[in-house]
Amino acid sequence: MSKMPVSTFRLVLLVSCAHALVHTFELALPAVEQMIGDEYGVGKAATGTLGMVWRLPFGLGAVLAGVLADRYGSRPLLIVYLVGCSATAVLARWAPTFNVLFLVMLAMGCFASIYHPAGLSLISRETTPETRGSGARAARDHWVAGDCRRAFRSHAAVFVGESRLARLLPDSDRAGDVDCGSAVG
Repeated sequence: MSKMPVSTFRLVLLVSCAHALVHTFELALPAVEQMIGDEYGVGKAATGTLGMVWRLPFGLGAVLAGVLADRYGSRPLLIVYLVGCSATAVLARWAPTFNVLFLVMLAMGCFASIYHPAGLSLISRETTPETRGSGARAARDHWVAGDCRRAFRSHAAVFVGESRLARLLPDSDRAGDVDCGSAVG
């Protein structure tokens, strides 16, 4: 078994973390969809449309992102993806109306569409079979990092959603203020 060089390991680690993050952004919405509906006073049809408005540019934008990655390089586009998704996530947190949230999620889907063409292209261009370690270690590590989001995304999304929802509840409705001892025996 050949050993992966440190520079290749760092590249694969960074790109793998970006991969995990894109799927966290993608799959956090379903975990908090009902809370979003409750907070903004909209039904399942509206929150379902919100999910569609994120995923449509995520899928279709990847074609354009691939062309841009070939023209401008993967590294600058990965920076645009990371900064854009992070900024829109913060904006989504503070969206005052559902219409603003709708536009923010559309923008986040556009930024997220950049990752797969740029990230996979970067790994393909910057590594060789000799620097990847035994077999296709770089590709395997990248895939595993993207798949690890399953263990993290829902918990993180619910935590963020619950903390946001907790601000909206009157003090007497918060779980921490309930006297559980009086309900027992």
